[in-house]
Amino acid sequence: MKSLVLAFSVLLAMVGSASAKVFWWGEAIVVAAPGSECLAGGHFVGNNVRAVFQPSGLSDNGADSWLSFVGTFHGASLRVVNNRPGPGKTYTGVRIYISGEHATGVTGGFSSFVMTPATITETSRTIFIRTSITNWLATVGCTATIEASFIRQR
Repeated sequence: MKSLVLAFSVLLAMVGSASAKVFWWGEAIVVAAPGSECLAGGHFVGNNVRAVFQPSGLSDNGADSWLSFVGTFHGASLRVVNNRPGPGKTYTGVRIYISGEHATGVTGGFSSFVMTPATITETSRTIFIRTSITNWLATVGCTATIEASFIRQR
């Protein structure tokens, strides 16, 4: 449990507190996780996680985007350097499990990425994302497709 609290604390620190960062909280669900790698990693269709999205280029968010997930037994944060997530874009990240197992320097990419609305601003209230992420939650070889709905936090 300490590890999961630590992971959640890292995610909270990422989105900041007293700054003018703009971020959206939401829920993500796995809608496809084909292959033995996903199965071995415990990633199944229907798995859901809390999610935070902090896109680059808005307010004080800086040049990097963050897409983070917290589940019952794990947390992960993906960083897209100098860009926003999109088809062909790559990420680096970290992952931690409740057991204390963790991974840093996790890498992967977005084989597809559709965001609605396609253009967001600081005042966009809701965002929907459907994306396929390679090495989902640091499981090498697992490409999971997720759908996530977010609402902006004030």
